[in-house]
Amino acid sequence: MNHEALVNIAATTHAAILLGASAAYFKFGDRTDVLAKSLQSTDDTMRELRRLIAQDLAETLQSDLSQTTVVSTIILDTTTEAYIERPANIFAGERYRDSVRRFVEESTNRIVDCRGLVTMRHAWSRSARRLSWILLALVCYQAVVAGALAFLDRTEVVIFASAAIKWAAAPTALMICLAGLSLARMLRTHDRISEIRERYADV
Repeated sequence: MNHEALVNIAATTHAAILLGASAAYFKFGDRTDVLAKSLQSTDDTMRELRRLIAQDLAETLQSDLSQTTVVSTIILDTTTEAYIERPANIFAGERYRDSVRRFVEESTNRIVDCRGLVTMRHAWSRSARRLSWILLALVCYQAVVAGALAFLDRTEVVIFASAAIKWAAAPTALMICLAGLSLARMLRTHDRISEIRERYADV
C-alpha cells in the first residue's frame, strides 16, 4: 500500500469516527440533561424508601412503647426538704432497645435497598461523567488527526511517516474501548437500579 492510499484510508476512517463520536457526545455529553432524566425516578424511589423506613420505625416504636407505664423517679433535695418527680426515660430502657432491634431486623431489606440505591446512583454518575470526558477527548483527537491528514499530508505541507499514521489508530482504539467500558458500567448499574425500583413501584 502506497503512502497516498494509506493517508486516504486513515483520513476517511478518522473522519467517520469523528462523526460517530460527535453524535455520541451530543447524546451523552450533556451531563445535566442525562443525569436529570436518568436519576429522577431513582430519587423518587429513594424518597419513597426513606418514607417507608421512617413509617416502619414509627409504627414499631408506637406499638411497643405506647403501653409502657411511666414511672416517676423521686429525687429528694436535702437543702429544701422537697422532692422532684421525674418521669423515667423510656428511651434508655430495654424495651426501647428491643424495639429498635426488631425494626432493624424486619426492615433490613429496605435499609439495604436504600443504601444500595445511594451507592449505585453515585457509581452511575461517575460512569456518566467519565464517559462524557472520554467522548470529548475522542472527538478532539479525531478532529486533530483527520484534519492533519486531510489538510497537511494531502497537500504535502507535512508528510507524516507511514508508521506514525498507523500508530495514530492506537489512541483511538483505546478511547473507544474505555468509552465502551464506561457505557457497559452505566447499563449494568442502571439495570440494578431498575430492579430495586420495580420492587417498590406499587408500594
